[in-house]
Amino acid sequence: QLVKDRERSIDEKDLQVKSRDNGLLVYTYVDKTRGPRMGLSRWISLDGGKTSAVEITVGGRPQDEAGLRAVLQHAIDTLKVPVDPGDDRPN
Repeated sequence: QLVKDRERSIDEKDLQVKSRDNGLLVYTYVDKTRGPRMGLSRWISLDGGKTSAVEITVGGRPQDEAGLRAVLQHAIDTLKVPVDPGDDRPN
């Protein structure tokens, strides 16, 4: 659901969703100033996917996809999220 909601919130020219697997949304669009762009958004859940603790988004040129994926993976691998069991705020 988080992926679908994020997809609907992107208001960019020529938006094309490339994939939406396992909490990862990959999309391209055209920026008025910078031309073709690519975005990758990933959600990290601490409760089995019911809510999102963190959303990480990286963006750049489509030809830099490998680098964007590497940056995103590094962010995921090194992320440390404190868990507060008493926090019942919606995400």
